[in-house]
Amino acid sequence: MSEAGEVAQRKFRPDIEGLRAVAVIAVVLSHAALGLPGGYVGVDVFFVISGFLITRQLLEEAERRGRFSFAGFYARRGRRIVPAATVVTVATLVGAYLWAPPLRLGAIARDGLAAALFGVNWRLAAQGTNYFQATAPPSPFQHYWSLSVEEQFYLGWPLLLAVVLFAVRRRERRTKARALVAVLAVVVAASLWASIHVTNISAPYGYFGTHTRVWELAVGALIAATADTLRRLHRPLAAVIAWLGLAAIVISCFTYGANTIYPGAAAVLPVAGAALIIAAGCGAAPSLGPERLLKIWPMRWTGRISYSLYLWHWPLLILIPDAVGHPLTLAERCTAVSAAVLLSALTYVLVEQPFQHQRILVTKPHRGLALGLGLIATSVAAALVVPAMLALPAGVAVATPDSTHIQAALAAAATQKQLPNTVVPLAQASTDYPNSDGCEVDDSAELPKLPCNGFGDPAGTAQVVLIGDSHAGMWLGAVNAIAVANHWKLAFFAKSGCPIGDYPDFVSPTLKRTYTECNAWRPTAIADAVALHPALIIVGSQARPIAATDPNGLEKSIASLKASGATMVFLADTPSPAAEGSIPDCLSEHPTDIQRCAIPRAHAALDSTGRQTEIKGAERAGATVIDPTPWFCAAASCPAVVQNVIVYEDSSHISATYALLRAPELRRALPPVTS
Repeated sequence: MSEAGEVAQRKFRPDIEGLRAVAVIAVVLSHAALGLPGGYVGVDVFFVISGFLITRQLLEEAERRGRFSFAGFYARRGRRIVPAATVVTVATLVGAYLWAPPLRLGAIARDGLAAALFGVNWRLAAQGTNYFQATAPPSPFQHYWSLSVEEQFYLGWPLLLAVVLFAVRRRERRTKARALVAVLAVVVAASLWASIHVTNISAPYGYFGTHTRVWELAVGALIAATADTLRRLHRPLAAVIAWLGLAAIVISCFTYGANTIYPGAAAVLPVAGAALIIAAGCGAAPSLGPERLLKIWPMRWTGRISYSLYLWHWPLLILIPDAVGHPLTLAERCTAVSAAVLLSALTYVLVEQPFQHQRILVTKPHRGLALGLGLIATSVAAALVVPAMLALPAGVAVATPDSTHIQAALAAAATQKQLPNTVVPLAQASTDYPNSDGCEVDDSAELPKLPCNGFGDPAGTAQVVLIGDSHAGMWLGAVNAIAVANHWKLAFFAKSGCPIGDYPDFVSPTLKRTYTECNAWRPTAIADAVALHPALIIVGSQARPIAATDPNGLEKSIASLKASGATMVFLADTPSPAAEGSIPDCLSEHPTDIQRCAIPRAHAALDSTGRQTEIKGAERAGATVIDPTPWFCAAASCPAVVQNVIVYEDSSHISATYALLRAPELRRALPPVTS
């Protein structure tokens, strides 16, 4: 059989259709927490498949016509990607309007807008590097990041391909292939290096960044460029290669998990697995290869609906818990996945197929382009209109609450039902955090910002230092007010997510690796604080499980600070609302029954091992320990609103307004300071 005949024979690849099923099943089971922790590698498999199929399509058109049509290419992409994405985008926005906490709707709509414009991956990367947003609930549009990466790749790849083909237009076919392979090899090498490098520095940018994912699509393109050579593989060898590829994907799915540093070098295994399967099938189907499994009808059917299934499953898993009011049980997660399969089948039949095969769209590329742009405009309009339809319970600024005794105030708050007019309106509550003037440095910083001694009373005679992480920073407004009233100079040293205790093996949940920047920042900040010769040092830190593995960590740091001769104070962590989620979100959802947002004392982590270990370590170091629990909790619960003020600004930090409200209690608890 001729070379052209063999290529034509394998124009349709049932193994790839089945491989799509493997990819989407892995992703769905991983997201639904159904026993496949590393199933997110299915996205990498999709990237390789896409790079192969799209590049093969462009090369075949160029071979047939001497060039390929940019208009035709983007019209095909518009018909393939945009209709189903628009349906799911609009449905997700409507679902968020009906069920998501009202305070989150604006952010969800902005995510939907970014998704519609194929740029949500960069928005997610930026949010992931923001410590105060990294713990926010996942967006129902988060999975659109992979579509954004693909479409950004396809903005540039056809142009680069056209340039390469034009440069070697008069050369023989083999020379053209070599030139294309050389270009792709450079792209793969550069992007893989970026993936490894960036992932080690910033996990969010490594995961969502286009520059760190392009190599995966380019690997698929590389297979398409070398298909003429690969089709000559002997069938037994091709079968072995394909089985090795499938094994690589399966091993990734079961051995990778949430703590895997990904993508980076770890992505090589699933990408190589997908590449081996596709490469092995470039010739005649290996009779003993995994294609026999991949092409059975359930796999091929799942592969056909894989795009719609990928779109539908995530918003259902994210929004249904909001609709039912609790995290999904195993049975409910299975039901959500089943609903996603049903919706996907309907979307495939009623949306995907008609738009892809309508003759009037296929024969007139400009109509396909117009369709895509029109549907994108529809998603954009929905993202702008839906949040405008919702009116948040609006607080208004009122007078500062009176000096009611705190226990009486907490007791009254524990029975309050209606969300009152608050000092901070609800729409602003989630950003009610003190302005540190850049003195609270972010994840990437290894050194404190200097000078940070401009707080309090600059003319004061006594020097005071506040040092720690964001749980020290959330008290800055209150400590600053005390410093002004007492005529103290105040210096502030803080780093987001960085425990002040000496925990060298602490793994940042944002970076998903040992927090080396924290280990570099901590001793420098301590040395800078000691160099000020303060009279009082206030240490604040979020209680973390890491304390249980190193009970002497905080004691070591306080001992180092105590070398300054200062009086030491450890401000223990506040009751934790983590189990209840974002308090402002909850209040926006239940403005007429705010007790649903109160933290039961049993859930407040007051007796957690980490918290108690740090308190004991501070006591051993000779620090005065101030436990703020009595300023937050009544007998049975810790109310979400006290004295007309929202207590927390998220699921971890107290609001700046409430901290300022508690300044009198903090002032009385501090030991005397002498200049």
